[in-house]
Amino acid sequence: MSLPGGWSMAERALIIDDDPHVRRSFSRVLGTIGIEAQGAETIETGLDALQQAGGAFALVLLDHSLPDGNGIDALPRLLAIDRDLPVIMVTGFGSGELAARALKLGAVDFIEKPVDVQRLRQICQAAVSRRQLNRDVRAEEPDDAPEMVVRSPRMIELLELIDRLADLDVNVLIYGETGVGKELVARRLHERSSRRSHPFVAINCAAIPAELLESELFGHERGAFTSADSRHIGKFQQAGRGTIFLDELGEMPAGLQAKLLRVIQDRRIQPLGSDKIVRVEARIVSATNRSLLDMVENGTFREDLYYRLCQFSVDVPPLRERREEIPELAQHVLQQVRQTGLEVAGLANGTLEFMQQYHWPGNIRQLENVIRRAAILANGEQIELRHFPAEVLRDADLDVDFSPPEPAVANEALIPMFQTPDDILSLEHVERMVIDAALTVCDGNMSEAAKRLGIGRATLYRKVTPADA
Repeated sequence: MSLPGGWSMAERALIIDDDPHVRRSFSRVLGTIGIEAQGAETIETGLDALQQAGGAFALVLLDHSLPDGNGIDALPRLLAIDRDLPVIMVTGFGSGELAARALKLGAVDFIEKPVDVQRLRQICQAAVSRRQLNRDVRAEEPDDAPEMVVRSPRMIELLELIDRLADLDVNVLIYGETGVGKELVARRLHERSSRRSHPFVAINCAAIPAELLESELFGHERGAFTSADSRHIGKFQQAGRGTIFLDELGEMPAGLQAKLLRVIQDRRIQPLGSDKIVRVEARIVSATNRSLLDMVENGTFREDLYYRLCQFSVDVPPLRERREEIPELAQHVLQQVRQTGLEVAGLANGTLEFMQQYHWPGNIRQLENVIRRAAILANGEQIELRHFPAEVLRDADLDVDFSPPEPAVANEALIPMFQTPDDILSLEHVERMVIDAALTVCDGNMSEAAKRLGIGRATLYRKVTPADA
């Protein structure tokens, strides 16, 4: 059954207010848009209800003046329980300073008593929609993202700097070679900021065809172009008040650079095919493995955009300059491999020593790929150097037999998901695994992965992009 708010099932709201008349009044208003309400008279009872609900509340209406304290001070405690929770502050004596403080601490909106009923409906509907969008974005984030291992002095210094930058209102540009973990640094910046209760949305500017990148960033309405069969919410809008991470910024087409500059200047976007203007509130963090200043000099990157995005820059050191982190990184990858159901006994004598001496031109991403491949070839035994790719051993100038080891059982050992009849997966799952493997081998290069898979780039893009709801 469809509800007035447009949701398929009733959402729940928590009203923290010591006045029973206010709680009843708010409950009636929320009921008209399909939201069920639960009341709490104090901060502590509200916190208990939130804790017990386990993320079930879609929003909270929080009064500023309560018997056991004020709502402003309670905000961080609420968000510590549920970081994506939309909290709307309610007060009988509003001020610009109070509103600004509430919003800075993570409230999504601020409303004064006596409450305008229509505005309350609009604010609550927008909050629930944002809650649903946050859930969707979180669901798309990988659960097996590489762990951020920090042992070297340079990385410790970098993270101390990131923590200082976290709550400064500046756009940050992250420099680093391919595979060093630039996105992990961007996530750290987001998680340590006051924006952490809002989404972190990443987009790889090199992985999306130029003709689709504008739509991915800014969104489009149904019918905006030939293949626009449904409405699409762009990454800037998905990020809300959170962080948008523009990876491989140096690959952004020149025409789109101008549009991005306009968005940064005006702090608003207009989705393709729409007459509606959407305010942009997200912080922009970018990353590149190229010298943008060199690109500015040769005219392939806009100078004005560069200075807008690079209000502060940080450099992530390559893995060869932080070798002390390799043992822990290797163990983390092995643990991830075991979680997929593939048995691996660990690293044989001499393997880890080699890994710490090797220069890893592809950095952490290459190390992960090498270990995953070696784990398959080891077939449950310890990983030895002979399981490493020939190009790695040649590059290290080692006298090793470069022929790949024979698996214990031909074919089956290389495809562990088929080791028993009960393990057979659906074709859709297998296709997804093959695509993931191709993208890993090709370092995320969509064109190269599509070529190796024998399909068109547009076809591959459709397969890795979830359909719009």
